Amino acid sequence: MIVRAECDRCGPLSLFHDQISLFHCTTNGRLHCAYRCPCGQIMVRWLNIRIYAHLACVVTPIEWTLPAELFEDRERGPALTVLDLDAWHHQLDAISTVDDLVRS
Repeated sequence: MIVRAECDRCGPLSLFHDQISLFHCTTNGRLHCAYRCPCGQIMVRWLNIRIYAHLACVVTPIEWTLPAELFEDRERGPALTVLDLDAWHHQLDAISTVDDLVRS
């Protein structure tokens, strides 16, 4: 099966169905496909249900979920400052082995 697609650089192109990856996010229901244009650009396109269903007849969809960490309720602490990063850098410099890291 040949699928019509579009590249932001090259414009319209034709791809074989095995050159397309089909994705379904089970968390939010988003549907999209990804493909590599002959110019090397990787393209990702959101799909409506009609096009997704048509492609799913010939391309096995990959189902995935958003990480649970995105939905965790967490307290917001103060923003990191340059001084915080500098102190962390010095702490990392003081670690010479993995054992030192585990002990700290």
